[in-house]
Amino acid sequence: MHSRFVSTLAAVGVALAAGLLYATPASASVRFDPDRGTGFVGGGDVRTPFRWSGAMLQSRAAGVTFSHSRSIEDTYTVVCGWDTAPRGTREHLTIVVTHIRESSVLNLGSSVAYDAATATAADPKGRVVGFKLTGAVSGVSGTSVGPTVGAPCPDGRSYGGAKTIDRVRLKSTATISALTAWYRSVSHDLLVTRG
Repeated sequence: MHSRFVSTLAAVGVALAAGLLYATPASASVRFDPDRGTGFVGGGDVRTPFRWSGAMLQSRAAGVTFSHSRSIEDTYTVVCGWDTAPRGTREHLTIVVTHIRESSVLNLGSSVAYDAATATAADPKGRVVGFKLTGAVSGVSGTSVGPTVGAPCPDGRSYGGAKTIDRVRLKSTATISALTAWYRSVSHDLLVTRG
C-alpha cells in the first residue's frame, strides 16, 4: 500500500511538473501578487488560450473564474535494496523520485473590468477589458512525507524479496506557482513560475 502511494505520488509530481513547465507564458497585461492573490488579467490573456472572439469573451466573462496553485516539489535519489535468497547477499537499485511535499490550490475572487467609454445599448457596461483579482475566497492544502529509510521501495516492482529503501538523498527542491483561468470545466494556465 505504501509503495503504491509513493509511486502514485511521484508520478503525480512528475506529471504536474511537466504540465507546468510547458505552460503558456503570460503577456505583459497579467499582473499577479501570489502572496495576496490579487492583480489584474487582461481580456486578451483570457481570450487567447480559450480561443474566444471578443464577442465570446463579452458573453462569457461573468463565468470566468481564477485559481492559484502552489507546490513544493522535492527530487530524491533513492537506493532500494533486497535480499537474494540463494546467495544471501543484498542487491541494490538506484532510482530518482519526485515527491510533492506541499501543495495548495486557492480559488480567487474576481470582478470583470469594463471600458465604460464603449458602452452601448447592447452592452451597457461597455467592452470587457479584463478581470480584477481580489484575493483568495477558498482553498485546500496538504502535505505529505517523502521517501524514508526502511519504507517500501517506491518503484512498485518485486525482485524476489521485500525491497526497501536503504538510502535517501535530497537532490533538489523547486517551488511551482500557477495562475489559472477557468470557464466551466476548462482551464488554462496564464502565469507559471518555477524557482
